[in-house]
Amino acid sequence: MKSSQSVKFDVVPYDQVDSTDVLELNLLSLDYPLTPERAALIRRLDPRTFPCFALYAVEKSSLYGQALLYRLPMISKDGPEDVGGIGLMCTHPRANTHAIVARLLEESHEYMRQAGLKFSTIWTSRLKASYRQYQDSRYIDAVTSSTVLARCANVNLITDLAAERPGSRGSDLAGEFYQRTSKGRLGFASRHPRFFSLMTATGEIRPGSLWLLWDGDALAGYAVARFEEGVLKVDELRVSDNNTAARAVAALILKTESIYVQVSVQNPILASSLLEAGYPTPVPSWNSLVVKPLLPGLSAEDFALRFGIGTGNFLFSYLDTAL
Repeated sequence: MKSSQSVKFDVVPYDQVDSTDVLELNLLSLDYPLTPERAALIRRLDPRTFPCFALYAVEKSSLYGQALLYRLPMISKDGPEDVGGIGLMCTHPRANTHAIVARLLEESHEYMRQAGLKFSTIWTSRLKASYRQYQDSRYIDAVTSSTVLARCANVNLITDLAAERPGSRGSDLAGEFYQRTSKGRLGFASRHPRFFSLMTATGEIRPGSLWLLWDGDALAGYAVARFEEGVLKVDELRVSDNNTAARAVAALILKTESIYVQVSVQNPILASSLLEAGYPTPVPSWNSLVVKPLLPGLSAEDFALRFGIGTGNFLFSYLDTAL
């Protein structure tokens, strides 16, 4: 494969490229097994994907770059509104990365405009070189993820909640709980009814990572959490009352017998509950949701105002972003 520095490339949809070449590109660039079978599964199960599924930078049948396209459901102050999402953005190691990413973004934005979308979003790491390229394309930070790490022996573990891995109906119960408790909220407050089943089937939620939290016989919440080498990592926590967040985490700690716990914190009320239980102050991580307005007259500030970012009414999880 020759370098893309000296060639001109076309941008074509997924169905016009070789699926084995797609797999090779994803393994080389992302270590992600986007097999033809997984791509077919995502397209079949995930209603958020565009009909084209993905765009590819191609020259003489060689793949140089990729961008998956999504329409992500959100709730604005005016009601339901989809925004664009770009996922699995990558380039071949021998590619002219800057030129290819710029072109793929440009083409992706045009697809979104034709679909009537006003904003494009990307979940990324500010540590990556691609983040600078997104800034060059006028993406602005909208949401920065925060986390808190604590030694379990140093926090309040008193709880009346119980944590358990769910049975066959676990995904449905978590989905119903989310729908019930997200009413009246803004941001990523709308999910497909089979969202958790979809996330599990496509590998976004690892096997055994979904937990249900019970207050007696009543479902009090759920968590997406991983336990590795004595460390409990809570990636998403949803409870009926964020003031009970520390008790929910305590139930997970006791169930897994964790030594350390790290919690992703996106809500100021959740952060307050953890602080009261002896957790340190959350610190920003490298992860960020960046946004770009697609129409004249709109700005990143409009996005924040429209969806309530910065308020206690804003809902967000990395699971709601593009793959």
